Amino acid sequence: MASDSDHYMTPRGEYIRIVPMQDALGPHCTECERTVIPRASGGTEAEPWQHAMGCSQYRPHPDSIAGQPDYAA
Repeated sequence: MASDSDHYMTPRGEYIRIVPMQDALGPHCTECERTVIPRASGGTEAEPWQHAMGCSQYRPHPDSIAGQPDYAA
């Protein structure tokens, strides 16, 4: 059975900093209401792992256990 920790830990057991500092004035997802910070690369879209896990726009961080290609929930 999948665990929530699969979404915030690497396969090596290290924690991933998924969401940067929350900013009340920053952009928010209209569905999950999470603060979504634009991509560090300068784009305007939020990283998909910044959304709440139940949000339709959520995708696991690629370094997380759940983000691995062979992961089965």
